[in-house]
Amino acid sequence: MDGAATWLSAIATACGSLGTMGALLLTYLLLRREAERDRVNEVRRSSEEASARRAQAAKVSAWARTEPKTVDAVPTVRIRYGAYVHNGSESPVFDLTVFWLRQRTSDARDASWENVRIMRAIFPVFPPTAEPRFIPCMSEGRKLERAEALPSGEEPTALATAITFRDSNGVNWLRRVDGRLVEEPADDEPLASDQWMPVDLDPYPMINYP
Repeated sequence: MDGAATWLSAIATACGSLGTMGALLLTYLLLRREAERDRVNEVRRSSEEASARRAQAAKVSAWARTEPKTVDAVPTVRIRYGAYVHNGSESPVFDLTVFWLRQRTSDARDASWENVRIMRAIFPVFPPTAEPRFIPCMSEGRKLERAEALPSGEEPTALATAITFRDSNGVNWLRRVDGRLVEEPADDEPLASDQWMPVDLDPYPMINYP
């Protein structure tokens, strides 16, 4: 009789232990599910906040424009250089600065650009624009127009633009040459890849547009 009681007690103890382990396992699984749900919600919330922060900046862009103006004598082409800047948002942006870069080449045109410096264009306030605004390149106080001798089928030296600005919430942004948007860029944040080189190096002046 004592043996049977001992076995029954052991079985009861084992069942109790299994029940406790099961409860602990269930609690662990529930906590892990809650933690995963919190993680997913946090990722979603962070993504929504990032999208909200970028909402205005994503609508501000700029791109360079190279226009053959006249053909003096083939293959010499006179080029007008500039850029379009567009604020497609509903609010102005501030301290918008246009930086100019040119494409590196491996021919004599590199040497012809050595002393060309284009003034940065600075806008204390850049309002919303229904259409992109054309900004001519200015060099030594004049609109930049150059004659380039181009072999047949070649394109003129390409310029590119990068812009920095502050949105209506006070957040600083950089729009790189490749179009990538960088929030609160570091002072040494590159404007473009090594394919491009700046042509607006200091101490050349900058134009403060109205």
